[in-house]
Amino acid sequence: MQWERPAPSEVWRAVDAYLAQAYAGAPPGPVAERLAQLRGASEAAFYESPAFERGEDRYALRLGNRFYPHMKLVVTAAPGGRFVFQADTHDRHFLDLVDASSPGLSELMERNAAIAHAVEAAWAALGLLTIRENLREQMARRRACGRT
Repeated sequence: MQWERPAPSEVWRAVDAYLAQAYAGAPPGPVAERLAQLRGASEAAFYESPAFERGEDRYALRLGNRFYPHMKLVVTAAPGGRFVFQADTHDRHFLDLVDASSPGLSELMERNAAIAHAVEAAWAALGLLTIRENLREQMARRRACGRT
């Protein structure tokens, strides 16, 4: 899929909003180091930085949160050559590894979901397109065309 990645300045706006919701203060050392590495990349080499985890049509920054170190900021391709931001809690894989009734798992997942929701709301308030907002736009277009 052909898509235009966001300018590094937009990613930094998303990072700042994410960190404000995910931490009560400065992020932990590994996150600060990852961000310093990304800050050291030139604009032209921004998306080549080893700070990013890459997948097909997506880039992820493992920024964590105050409860869980694996939550990610994801930039991914969207229909129409667009991109969206997503806060990936990256915790659902636990369901395959442990009993869903394991102590603390549901609380962790609830906390992660609340932080992800707060991050995406902050992005939307900044005018950054989130996966949820993109879906709302697509559904509105379908309704306007008479399709459900």
